[in-house]
Amino acid sequence: MKEEKEIQDGFNAGYLIAKHLPDLSGKLQKGLASKEDDFAKGFMAGAKEFTGEASKPRTRNYDVRHLAKDPKSPEKGKNKDKYERDI
Repeated sequence: MKEEKEIQDGFNAGYLIAKHLPDLSGKLQKGLASKEDDFAKGFMAGAKEFTGEASKPRTRNYDVRHLAKDPKSPEKGKNKDKYERDI
C-alpha cells in the first residue's frame, strides 16, 4: 500500500513538473534515471505521460450530423424576404 502511494505521488509530481517547468523536469529525469525507488519510477512515468499527451494533436469533437443541409423552413431563403407572398 505504501509503495502504491509513493508511485502515485511521484507520478503526480512528474506530471505537474513536466507541465509547468519542463526544463526542471528534464534535469530531474536525468538525475532520477538511475534510481530504483518507487517515487522515481512514478516520477518518470508521470513525466512520460505528460509528454505523450502534449505531443498528440488536439482535435475538436465535432459531430457533422447536427449541421443542417437544408434550411429549416423551405419557404424562406435568400431570394425571399419575410413579407413576400407566394401567388
